[in-house]
This record gives sequence, structure tokens and C-alpha cells, in this order.
Amino acid sequence: CAFLLLASGVHAQGNEMVKMCLFYANESGHARSDPIINQQCASGHVHTFYGPQNLHPNTKYEDIRDTPAKYSSTPFVENQSLYWHPSIYRVTDDGSGTETFTRVNNLETSPYYRWDKSNGPETIAFPPGFRMIAHSNDTGDESMLTECCDIGTNGEEQCESWGRLHFPTRTCGFLGIAMSMPTCWNEVSLGDDNDHKSHMAYTTNGEVNGPCPSGFNKRVPQVQLFVRISNYQGGKYQLSDGASEWHVDFFNGWKEGKLQQLIDTCQPDRSHPAGDFNPECSCAEENLTKNTEVAGAVCDSEVRRLIIDEAIDVTTRLPSGSCEGDLIAKSWTQLTDSTIQCTMPPGTPIGGEEGEEGDEDGDAAEDGEEGETEDGDEEEDGDIEDGDEGSGAASGDEEEVGDTEEGDEDSDAASGDEEEDADAEEGDEDSDAASGDEEEDGDEEASDEEASGEEEDGDEASDEGASGEEEDGDEASGEEMDGDEEEDGDDEDAEDENESVGTARVSSVGSSGTQSCDLSCWGNFDACESGIVATCENYYQACKSECHEAEANGEIAEDELSTCLDEWCMDDKQICYDEAESRCRRRRRNCLRKC
Repeated sequence: CAFLLLASGVHAQGNEMVKMCLFYANESGHARSDPIINQQCASGHVHTFYGPQNLHPNTKYEDIRDTPAKYSSTPFVENQSLYWHPSIYRVTDDGSGTETFTRVNNLETSPYYRWDKSNGPETIAFPPGFRMIAHSNDTGDESMLTECCDIGTNGEEQCESWGRLHFPTRTCGFLGIAMSMPTCWNEVSLGDDNDHKSHMAYTTNGEVNGPCPSGFNKRVPQVQLFVRISNYQGGKYQLSDGASEWHVDFFNGWKEGKLQQLIDTCQPDRSHPAGDFNPECSCAEENLTKNTEVAGAVCDSEVRRLIIDEAIDVTTRLPSGSCEGDLIAKSWTQLTDSTIQCTMPPGTPIGGEEGEEGDEDGDAAEDGEEGETEDGDEEEDGDIEDGDEGSGAASGDEEEVGDTEEGDEDSDAASGDEEEDADAEEGDEDSDAASGDEEEDGDEEASDEEASGEEEDGDEASDEGASGEEEDGDEASGEEMDGDEEEDGDDEDAEDENESVGTARVSSVGSSGTQSCDLSCWGNFDACESGIVATCENYYQACKSECHEAEANGEIAEDELSTCLDEWCMDDKQICYDEAESRCRRRRRNCLRKC
């Protein structure tokens, strides 16, 4: 990015510079937590994290170092370091003087590691347990930069920059915020027994290989954290702490010995002229293992369940105050699939996770209350898809209305008992008197049945509202839907819009123990969706890396890089998500019908 070439305080580095670029496609989450400052209570303000999903204040070095790659947004397996900064909020006023703070989610970050061994003291890797904090007003730090960039009419990138944190009121194609952390270490403290800053110092001249102050006898790689807000909206923005200065926290989580190996073996690109602060990113790709299971950001609903129950996404009052609020005790020692049950795909807009919160809260209740049909269950819900539908073992006719938001009513012809779903938005569904028990979820915005007829394994329902025909012996066993169904051909599309691909479902363990078939179907579905996230996120990250490589090699112009990252890669990723999720849902429905 152009701003890296403009950063103030950066001087001639010779041609011995090694630069390692780590591109993070998304955050790992947001929480009022700071594992460096205080591991016993909440932080004074909300932070945005990159790396492991270990966001709880009670997080140790071993916790992040040993994080399985699938629970981290890191692009490379060997680096489970945790980086964070104050969350950024857009501030709006409804005209009455009431301000609303909406957190910025569409963030990317690039920790750039630089070292130059042409001058002493020796450059070594961050030791185990190392941590540090840097502020943009620290003595010796002159590398803070904010840049607002657009593509001009001539196709060239046009940028306005400031040597400080600045949120312009005008819109930007992207807003870049960059700050370098100090590189000189006193070789004594790991940053866990002081103010987390005084064990580090900037070089005396601001250069990566510049002289270190007296008492700082070792040098570590410079970490420059670049945060990018794509499609910056302009208006009023502020940090979660209300400060005008930027700060960055770094908690080392490198696999022990790996970073030192890179420092020892990665060679500088001497084809670049002296004074070039940005040689090619030639170290990471060849020497690190790509993370093929990059994690999305932890949903805010999960942060409220696992860390502290407070609104931090959209609020009229930003949570603040060190050790204020009821911190929830850490409930895990190692992240597993059951720890964090909801993650957001990259760039999820504020409010886009509402369906995911619904999955978490709604599914658990629905599972326990409505999961016990005698004749097998079929999922019918277009938003919170954890309901059950009787398979109609007797013969039952079923009527569905596709384009209206209707609740469903369980009908028992024998007993005459009727249970109406609490969340039904309107109306009842009439069940045939001979149908036996049928249960379907409320909250249904459109019928979940697919009119496309793309059913597999011989369990295919009829197309576009025709009466059901089921194969593979279903007719012989009496499991045939004799009733007419009115189905909307757009049901699957509506369902796809209502539910996020990245949502990890609550397990159906709350359902009746007799529903082992249903549980198996849901287990397979969860595995299928997990595969979607891993596959499509890996595809997306590979696309972004190719964009950067193409720009570095001159295959695309610098002004095309933003288009490559924000349009081409995003479009391809969305196609990947849409197609893969449709397959998972079809398989789940087929499986549930067979139950």
C-alpha cells in the first residue's frame, strides 16, 4: 500500500532489510478484554483482536501458543500471536442529541515484520511469554500514519495522509492506520512485570537498524500493524477509549524456535536500492505453513455468553471502566468445537449476526421443547432451522404457504391438544385430521421446503408444489406425503439470505434421546458447514495473496489492487459460500426425511 512508502520517521535502511508480510483477512473478535493489562477483570474499553479466538482476559502465553489453527484468524499456523487495538466506532446522531456508536467490522490487518542485521545489537526472536504495548505518542515513535485513499479519474491511487491518528469526515476508498512498535529490548523483562512498555525502546534515529539506547542490548523484529477500513463512510468516528492517540498490543504466540529460524535463514532482497523500507515480502510464504482453516470473528452473542454480557456492537453508551462489569469466569482451557458456537464471516455488517444470535438462543430452546415427535423430524424453519416435522407415517396431508411469514401449530387429531409456537408471527397451519402428530417451528419467514426438486439419495420431493412422491421404498413403508404442498421456488434463496454461512449451530443434545437419527443428521450438517467456512475462507485468503503477489510482480497496476481484494475476491468467496451451503442444506433435509 502506498502509505507504507510515506510513513514519517522511516529513513534509509540499506539493502539488508528483510520484510515478512502476514495478511489477516478478518478479526478474530471484539471484547472488553486486555490479557496484557489485567487477566482478572474486564478492560477499560473494547478491543478488536486478530489471531487466536482466545479473547478472555484470563489468557496465558500457553493458551495462545497452543491454539489449534482452526480457531484462529492467522494466515500461518506457526504464528498464533495475538494483536489488538481499540475498537473503532462510527458515531451517528438521531437529531435529538442521542448518539449511537456502531462498531466498524469490515477490517483487515497486516502485521509487517522487519529486521535488518547489518548493525548491532543482535536481532533475536521474541522470547516465550513476551508482550508489549505501544502508543502513538510514545517517546521515539514517529511512525504513526493515517491515510485516506481513493482511485482518481486517471486510475491512479490518490491519498491524503496525516502523521497521526485521524478520522476524516469525507469518504475514502479505504482508510489505512499504521503504527510501528519498538524494536530494542532490555533483555530482562517479558513485559509481564512492569508497565508493559518500559522493557522496550525505539531506536534513536527511528530506523529499523538504528542504534538502540543504552541498556537495551537486544533487538527484536519491528512489528508494524496496518489496519485497513475498506469503503470508509466518513462522518464522525472515535476509538472505544475516546482517546485521540492510537495504541497496539502484541502478545507473542510464535511456535518456539520458528521465528528465530526465519531471522537466521531469510535473506534480504538486495535487488532493492538502499533506503527502501518496503522490499518484497519474501520470507513468510516459503517458510511457513498456510492456515487452511482460517476462523471468522467470534459472534458478539458468544462474547456475551463467555466473557461479559454487554452490548459492544451497537450501543448508545460505550462500555468503559477498568474492572467494571461482571466478568464471566473462563470456562475452557483449550478451544474446541463446543467452546465457541458462532462465528461471523469476514466483513459481516453490523446487525448481520442477529440471525446467529437467534440460532444460539432459539435452537437451544426449540431443541428442548419441540424436538420430540414420534414419527421422525423434518426441519422446516427458514431462519432458525432446528424444528421438527412429523414424517407423516400415517398418511398426513400438509399445507404450506411459501411467501408469507407464518407460525406453525402442532396438531394432534387424536387428543385435540394444540400447542402454538410462542414466536409465531401470524396464523395457524391446518393439519389433516388423519396426519397424527406434526411439529414445525415458528419464526418461519418462508417455507423451508425446496421447490427445486434437487433432492438426493432417492428421497426426492416433487417439484414446484406437486404432491409428494418419495422413492427408495418410502411408499411401501407408508412414508409418503399425500397432501398437496404449495411451495415457493424462491424458498431456498430466502433461507440463504436469512441465515449466515458462518454460523456454527448449537448442538441438538437437548432433544429427546430417542432422536439419534436427527442428531446424526445435525452432526453431519455441522461438519458440512464447518467445511464450508474452512474451504471458502482458505480460497478467499489465497485469492488475496495472489492479488498482492500480482501487484508486487507488476501483473496488475497498483490502483487495481483494491479492486482485486474488495471486489474480485469477495465476489468469488460469496459464490463459494452460496453454492456450498445449498448443498449442505439439501443433504440435511434428505437425511431428516429418512428419519
